[in-house]
Amino acid sequence: MTSLQRPKKVIHALDAMTSPRITIIDSLPHAPKNVLRIIYTPSPPEATIRTIVDVVSREVGPNVLVTIWHPPTMDDLARELHQREQRNLLLRLLVAILAAVPTFVIGIVYMTLLPKKNPGRRWFERPVWEGSVMRGEWALWLCATPVMLYSAEVGCCYLVQKDDR
Repeated sequence: MTSLQRPKKVIHALDAMTSPRITIIDSLPHAPKNVLRIIYTPSPPEATIRTIVDVVSREVGPNVLVTIWHPPTMDDLARELHQREQRNLLLRLLVAILAAVPTFVIGIVYMTLLPKKNPGRRWFERPVWEGSVMRGEWALWLCATPVMLYSAEVGCCYLVQKDDR
């Protein structure tokens, strides 16, 4: 049975059930595509949700698992949002840490702690492009820019949202 034939067979099987009156309604906007919403009035023991699931299971075959879908609760949605925010903050922290290592090595070790005669320090202290800006300052600027544009964006957005209230 193809995936296009399956919904028609399920609807036909539900229409063929005589004891409960089953109404098929539109799916929720955030529900998965394979969710079928129905309204019925239970009349045990002939018509329960278990008999409806059994009828649909027999109709679609053994390869498809028919279950009752419960939409996510507000707690589930909040937990998912919280995890996404934590992942995003962790990624921003990793970018900041990765930028901090070369910044420390260039800015503190090469430009401050090494003796003036060290070839590494002299290379970083040489000006670039006929100006007075040293290579070390350019390297520090290149390391700091991604942190300021990406990692520090969280605080900037928070301040803008705070001012809008």
